[in-house]
Amino acid sequence: MVGYTDSVGKTDYNVELSWLREEAVRRFLAERGAEFHRVSFIGLGEEMAGDDAKDTAKRAKNRHVSIVVFKPAE
Repeated sequence: MVGYTDSVGKTDYNVELSWLREEAVRRFLAERGAEFHRVSFIGLGEEMAGDDAKDTAKRAKNRHVSIVVFKPAE
C-alpha cells in the first residue's frame, strides 16, 4: 500500500499525513480479516503530486492510497 498527499503544506507534514492515510486503510482491512505478512506499506507524501497547487481537482486526486497486488511467480 502506498499513501499519497497533494503538494499543499510542508513536506514533513505531508509525509506523515501519507503514512496516516495508509494506516487508516490498513486498519480498515485488518478489521475485515486481511493478513499482512506479505504486505509492504509506505507513505510518499507529496513526492508524486507534481504541480497541483493551483488545481483543486488534481489536488483531490493526489490524496489517496494505492493498493498494488502482485501475483506470485509460478
